Amino acid sequence: SFFKNVKNKEVYLAILKNCDELAWEELKFKTEKSLGKQLNDNTFNSSLNRLLAYSFVEKRNDKFYLSDPLIAKATFLVA
Repeated sequence: SFFKNVKNKEVYLAILKNCDELAWEELKFKTEKSLGKQLNDNTFNSSLNRLLAYSFVEKRNDKFYLSDPLIAKATFLVA
């Protein structure tokens, strides 16, 4: 139900698909590469912060991780 009420659903999914022990810059680069377009820092940060707030993503030692490995598999069902 999280994805029913979000703008830029493709940005959220790209972040989740690329979130694997990456620093902010690396995650943004990989997300942009997946989407095939550049993202405004504010758009990327807003999406990433919402995923952090909903506990889809965790930040440890300045790197971002999926909070549960099953999330990676679930993103394919939502796309």
